[in-house]
Amino acid sequence: MPRGLPDDSNIVKFGPTWTLTDHAELAARLGSIVTFDRLGTVIDLETFVKGRSRWQSLIWGVGGAIELSNFRSEVDGVSLKLTSGTGLDPTVQTVWFLPFPELTRLGYEASYSFTGVLHRCYHGFNVFHGAYYDYFGLRWTLTTGEIAYRDITVGWIPTGVTLIPAAHTYLFNKIKLVTNALTGEYERMVVNDEGYSLKGRYAEQVGAPDDAHIQAFSRVWGNGVADMIAYLDSCIFTETEPATP
Repeated sequence: MPRGLPDDSNIVKFGPTWTLTDHAELAARLGSIVTFDRLGTVIDLETFVKGRSRWQSLIWGVGGAIELSNFRSEVDGVSLKLTSGTGLDPTVQTVWFLPFPELTRLGYEASYSFTGVLHRCYHGFNVFHGAYYDYFGLRWTLTTGEIAYRDITVGWIPTGVTLIPAAHTYLFNKIKLVTNALTGEYERMVVNDEGYSLKGRYAEQVGAPDDAHIQAFSRVWGNGVADMIAYLDSCIFTETEPATP
């Protein structure tokens, strides 16, 4: 019986008929071990197989670049290659624009493959409320392993978690940040299946009149001398995350 057709249909479609989106939703509903805390409602999924038309590129580093690549990928055979560039501001950032979700606990998950741990990776999202936005962000200093969060005091505060990732182009590190969009509070982060509570910590609020929407961001920052390269893939945004995993 072919998927989506009547039981008595004589039309047979050979090969798989499901999509990655089907798999993601099924995994989320079943709580599969491969979802690593993907317990919220999946409201958007990005694997770059259809390009990057919803992503804004911001490049400051000399020779920095953001481009599609099939050199390394976790799913669908393509990822987004981030090359930091060099110089005084060796940074590139890509921003994913999303419609305003239900104001619940929100989650942004992505996978990163690092060819070298030269400096830093940033992962987070901004919730634009109309007159201001909440800046929820993680700063991972790859050389020391320190993971810090963007605090309401407009500073980066260490979370107490130290983890130096393995730098290998065949390995993707999974990062997820969960926050409470109603209270402006951090909830937890999950790094490579290990969960860490961030409760009791609050995000920076920035005055910026704009339409209500979400901007999820991923950024790499090199050491100024050599390019730091990361491959971004499997980006998932969720709402209605539970209070505890």
